[in-house]
Amino acid sequence: MKQIILLLIIGALSSDIAAQDTWNLKRCIDYALAHNLQIHNSKLSINSREIDLKTAKAQRLPNLQFSSLAGINLGRTIDPTSNSFITATTNFNTFGVNSSVMLYNFGRIQNQIQLAALDRKSAQSDLEQARQDLALQVADAFLNVLFAKENLNNAITKRSTTQDQLQQINSLIAAGSRPANDRLDIEAQIAQDDLNITQFRNAVDLSTLRLRQIMQLDTHIPFQISVPEMDIEPTQIVDLDVPSIYAEVLRNQPSIQAFDLRLQSAKLNQKLAKSSAYPSVFLNGRVNTNYSSQAKQIDEVVLTPFESNVLINGNQSTLTTFQPRATGFSTTPYTQQLNDNIGTGLSLSLNVPIYSNYTTKANNQRAQIRVKTLQNNLELEKQRIRNQIEQAVTDLRSASLQYQAAQSTVRALEASYHNAERRFLSGTANTFEFNSITNQLEQAKINLLRAKYDFIFKSKILDFYKGKPLDLN
Repeated sequence: MKQIILLLIIGALSSDIAAQDTWNLKRCIDYALAHNLQIHNSKLSINSREIDLKTAKAQRLPNLQFSSLAGINLGRTIDPTSNSFITATTNFNTFGVNSSVMLYNFGRIQNQIQLAALDRKSAQSDLEQARQDLALQVADAFLNVLFAKENLNNAITKRSTTQDQLQQINSLIAAGSRPANDRLDIEAQIAQDDLNITQFRNAVDLSTLRLRQIMQLDTHIPFQISVPEMDIEPTQIVDLDVPSIYAEVLRNQPSIQAFDLRLQSAKLNQKLAKSSAYPSVFLNGRVNTNYSSQAKQIDEVVLTPFESNVLINGNQSTLTTFQPRATGFSTTPYTQQLNDNIGTGLSLSLNVPIYSNYTTKANNQRAQIRVKTLQNNLELEKQRIRNQIEQAVTDLRSASLQYQAAQSTVRALEASYHNAERRFLSGTANTFEFNSITNQLEQAKINLLRAKYDFIFKSKILDFYKGKPLDLN
């Protein structure tokens, strides 16, 4: 991981690269984040949690259902319009609208809303962690390309230096001050330099391919990373307080936040499991109507006279009355029946769980186990983070000592090189001795560069854990 921070710093310095075919770290990370399928899946997971939250909030509102039934009854049945028994073939049709709303359920709906909100935040933390992980992978690959290019440039420079040495030794041979065989060692070194150049070019190609694959960048797209100039001198480290750094990390790490949110979610699930053992109250409402082919209406009425003898003021008289009698019937029209048969109702319902075949108790026990499991997982994650911080602090101190030692080595070898160069040109040192001290100095410079980058990485990795911007200010 040590390449990560260095490359993040390099990307910050090279963010203003103008050429469209040149990619700095920021551009590489942005492209990878936009095309990575795991990132897309994490975003879809957030969308799913958003739907869960909306669904939980909607449970506060009344539901509404429309129902309809149409059919035919044969034989003895009840006429839905008159509610009397008939023996006939009857066509029927019913319509109903029903609604209910929860009035009381021991806080279940509110807990479900809070649970959905926590799950959404947890999914967001997972997305942020996935983005950081991908950015670290891109940064690591980017830095490997940069190191491969620097090694290639160093090898080319070394080859040019060796070629200059060959020209010098040829001049000395021509002047008669050196034997002709002295050029053989230089020529062998040139061949070795050519081999190193080929190997470093292959390393550049392989590291570039790995970076493309992590970014999911098609091979037909032009790709050339920018190589920024850096002038960073590691400074002496100061005392680092692991507990304070650890506390800072706990407030900023997405993985810790995700574990904590899942633990809160598990505790809410425990409340939900308990609420299923308590009564719930619903308010219900309905509107319904129906039609029957047996519903009749009177089309014709006949008045039948009836005579009766009555006394009026002591005198007997004949009184004629008329009684109506229906003589013609027809089926009541469809729409008229629907209008005439409309009925409404309002009710309260109480559901009291008494025995649920051990389901309620089992769900509660599972919820308790999940809470304890997530508590352990959270502590394990905290231990892992603390171990990483302690390791990073130790590595930083070690990197500081390595850098100081590499500086001392380069200074000593530079003095030896200048002395060997004077001896070589004067003829008191052979080419083998001169090449040996030259190679040692080149390797020491490479080690110094790596130690310098390693120190920078180790000093910035703690800032990365704490969520601070990774820059050189």
